[in-house]
Amino acid sequence: MTSNLRCDDVSVADLFSGHQLYEIPAFQRDFSWTEDEAQRLFDDCVAAMDVAQQSDEPLPLFLGDMVFVASDEPGSSVRSALVVDGQQRLITLTILIAALRDQSAPANRAPLHSQIAVLTQVEPFEFDVFHVRPRACDARFLERAVQRPGATRLPRGKADMKPVNQAQRRMETVRELFVKRIKRMSPHRRATFAEFLLNGCRVLRIWAPDIDYAYRLFLSINKPGLPLSDEDMVLAEVVGPLAVDQRQRYETVIAQMSRYREPHIQGRRQDKTFFTHLAIAQRWTRSDRMIQLLRRVVAKQGGPAKFASEIFEPMAEAYLITRGEWRREALSDTAWDLIDRLRILERFCDSEWVAPAMLAISRLRNDDARLCHFLSQLDRFAHVLVLTRTTADDRRNSYRPIIDAIWRCESASQINPEELFSLDIQREATAVRRAALKIREAANGADKAILIRLDAEMSGRPLSQYLELIDNKFIDHGMLTLEHIVPNGGTLSKASGWRPEFAQVNYRKAIANTIGNLILLERSRNKAAGQADFGEKKRRYFSGRTPHDLALTEALRECDVWSRAQLESRYATMMNLAIKTWSLRGEIPALPAPPGSVAVLASPAAKPAAKGPIAGRRNRVPRSHLFPAGRRNKSRATTKN
Repeated sequence: MTSNLRCDDVSVADLFSGHQLYEIPAFQRDFSWTEDEAQRLFDDCVAAMDVAQQSDEPLPLFLGDMVFVASDEPGSSVRSALVVDGQQRLITLTILIAALRDQSAPANRAPLHSQIAVLTQVEPFEFDVFHVRPRACDARFLERAVQRPGATRLPRGKADMKPVNQAQRRMETVRELFVKRIKRMSPHRRATFAEFLLNGCRVLRIWAPDIDYAYRLFLSINKPGLPLSDEDMVLAEVVGPLAVDQRQRYETVIAQMSRYREPHIQGRRQDKTFFTHLAIAQRWTRSDRMIQLLRRVVAKQGGPAKFASEIFEPMAEAYLITRGEWRREALSDTAWDLIDRLRILERFCDSEWVAPAMLAISRLRNDDARLCHFLSQLDRFAHVLVLTRTTADDRRNSYRPIIDAIWRCESASQINPEELFSLDIQREATAVRRAALKIREAANGADKAILIRLDAEMSGRPLSQYLELIDNKFIDHGMLTLEHIVPNGGTLSKASGWRPEFAQVNYRKAIANTIGNLILLERSRNKAAGQADFGEKKRRYFSGRTPHDLALTEALRECDVWSRAQLESRYATMMNLAIKTWSLRGEIPALPAPPGSVAVLASPAAKPAAKGPIAGRRNRVPRSHLFPAGRRNKSRATTKN
């Protein structure tokens, strides 16, 4: 390893110039500066500016040293560098320059913006990349809340830039501090301050030859100052043996270590990370915090290098596959489709399946047929669990014997999914009944996951399209909620069109919560629909003639009335589809009987489809099958009095 170092003394303007890009690697600490540190930096700059204005030979303000590792891609048009030391100042300076840009006169904004963005387009505010790129978990927030032109003038907490972790909340606080201080300045003083910040403040930029040398230098710099936390030391031990290209591949996984630094907010669910799933899959005993546990395991495994090669790398790859963040050519299309089925569960209600999936992927990845069979049986088992085991602890305990059984297998050929995921007929019958009549009593969010899956089965569209909709369209006010077509709550008004058929409260509530009466609808539309009559609900469900993204929701457009007959038809179709999709044994229960009548079985259950990788393959169901042929004959039960 060479020990050659390069240093250059640069102004802030030179630091953020040209095509230079500074990347914050995943193993770095969170952005941790608060108002105190940001206020101190701002005051130091202002004081130095005032002194410089009164001096014949003004001295620059030295902002300290920063340690970087140059990019391995010298031919790239953008010169990339890894930030080993200096993250706090780089991000804080970016926020300060952005606040100055957005509060400056229009003619002065483009030069200031060039200190934030690498301008590669003809138009002044069209850009491809920014000079500072934080860790992946914070990059989108910094771009939307700070780096984009005009971003610091946007109101705090705007929907598309709400902070989701402590680092982002600190960035937002620093942004608000700088905006307030800059607004108090006169336009002339503001311009003078911007000039001094860029040209009167300087940084010693240190270039290390490689990441290992740079990180050791970083440790020595930090030793006499702020002590490194357990998290930093574990990251050094886990990440240290990895090559640069490995670090880049597993950046998502490494960045999740920061979750363990976040203070737990009461009432808010803290998602599991790779390390949590790894502990379950490896059967580590959780008697202490994850950080201490990892340190013990690394030592027990024989050191960082062995831990990284034998456990971290294969399991991190398996984890990224379960998230859909790995190379598509690594698995067959069938395997990816099966993983997407499980990812729908993870989006809404359950991630306990991830640990056994990671274990199986790491062992069966080179045997596509066995892996697909395992994932198919896991998909069936996982959906039955969310219907019959409402708490995460119960589901996790159901997976532990499966994980133990996989560990007992000496070879991949001994892993038998049929035995691992066997279900007794009583459990399957309970799942069928819960899905049919009381899906709201399943695991929190399971109702949405199951309806999304049935929608995909009916439409024939790949689940990857649904995942894209969930992540990019069905957010904030467009977030999917469960809508009861027949109203579920409250007393109906005397003029309600749902009278007289659904006037009896207990009957209406029972029928309202059956799967045939439920659709997924954006939160804003659901709220607008309320307890309106069916005709009015339809007008609020749909925006003009544009088809709804969900097939089960769009099918309602063809229905002019909504009575028990329409509900029964949709109920039978959806339940037969559910039984076929997950190869479930059990009869479809009868719908709740109207007052004064006797319940009749809605429909004979479909025979379970063949088990294995092809089980549940989607065949498009015609929408006409959701409703009886006479659906357009209006009845008094659903017309206004």
